[in-house]
Amino acid sequence: MDQRKILWLDFQVGELPRQSLLVETAKQIGSRIEELTELSHPRFLRDIAVERKNGKYYLGRETVAGLTSLAEYLQNHTVQPEQFGNWLLAALDVLNYIHQAGIFLYGITLDNIYLSPTGELYLADAKPRQLLSTFTPISDTEEYLAPEVLKGQPSGAAADIWSLGVVAYRACCGVFPFADKEPQLVSENIAEREPLDPRYHNPKLSASLAKLILSLLTKEPAQRPTATAALLEAHKLAGFCTASPREEAAFAQKAERKVLGTERSWQRKRFFRNNWGWFAGGLVVLLIGISLFRSGQTESVITAKTTPLEVVKIYYRSLNDLDVIAMEQAIDKKVGKQTIDMVSRLHVIEKVNLGMQMQSGQKKEPAPDLVKVQELKIQGSQKGDSAVYTASYQFSLPAEGGGMQTTNRQDKLVLRKVEGKWRIVGLAAEEL
Repeated sequence: MDQRKILWLDFQVGELPRQSLLVETAKQIGSRIEELTELSHPRFLRDIAVERKNGKYYLGRETVAGLTSLAEYLQNHTVQPEQFGNWLLAALDVLNYIHQAGIFLYGITLDNIYLSPTGELYLADAKPRQLLSTFTPISDTEEYLAPEVLKGQPSGAAADIWSLGVVAYRACCGVFPFADKEPQLVSENIAEREPLDPRYHNPKLSASLAKLILSLLTKEPAQRPTATAALLEAHKLAGFCTASPREEAAFAQKAERKVLGTERSWQRKRFFRNNWGWFAGGLVVLLIGISLFRSGQTESVITAKTTPLEVVKIYYRSLNDLDVIAMEQAIDKKVGKQTIDMVSRLHVIEKVNLGMQMQSGQKKEPAPDLVKVQELKIQGSQKGDSAVYTASYQFSLPAEGGGMQTTNRQDKLVLRKVEGKWRIVGLAAEEL
């Protein structure tokens, strides 16, 4: 084992702050040292004590001769996959040990991971550095923040896993996973954007190593692997961190297309969200104009000769086609207000999707259905100026988590003549 010694680090607070604040920070760091005093992992560098000398506070930390922070190392070196696999295994081993003790590191960065001259990896506590950031701001810390931390939730074991994933991605790829040309958008990327496959930046990584790194960056903390689970996966990777020539060639064939597709999809999403107010307002005005024009210039869908059965069929066709004009002619607005409003909103979304497709310069493709009316069966009869029909069908709408949600429905429709035309004046719907 490497011979350890104590390195005394000046708090480096810059301009002298209020003495009471400095004393309180020293006490907090001292409490943190006591919390970790029982830890004794060979690759964990403990903080030993806080001392005041000649009016200044110093932090005593264990160190090993010749240590270099990973941040400094990466400035002048490229990491090979197998080398990184060994580092990741060591980091997860330390992290698993610490988590098993019920302790968290409150994040891992390139600055609290160290390498010895012979390549061994060491991990140090990040908490003192965070406490001292009150006096000396730490740069680039936002890059490491987990989505739940950005939302104001407490940092815990899952946040440590996330920050290790950020470090792993940066070490292998040369870039942070959520970096942006506009730094103020990094937090947005962390919360919403999926990182690109690490092999896009470093094709020498094996698919298994890339998969493990991405698993550490799972948005939902409950779905992130624990340090124990990730450590088991890292053990399996021994000797399999480098892509074979065949694997590298296979990925290269699809890499550029997938990168461009993913990037364009994200940029469209961001453009739409950031310009939603203006875009939606203009689109609504446009749709209202089109609606008024069509209602004034187009012949009525329903005439005095249209039978009540045909009116019912038109109603369900307008629901499937998001045709607001035909629907408003088929059903009384008071009875069908909720359905008409839904169709109107989905119609706007359909047009917005088309507008975004045109704006992005993509080749026009058929838009996915937002509504589906399937297996429609209509039964009923007309008696004089009244008609009653029962319609059973499968109804599909967009689900909140993506995809479509399908239900079986049955409607009872009552029709009467209004101004000489048949119209739905009663509608009772239920799910089967």
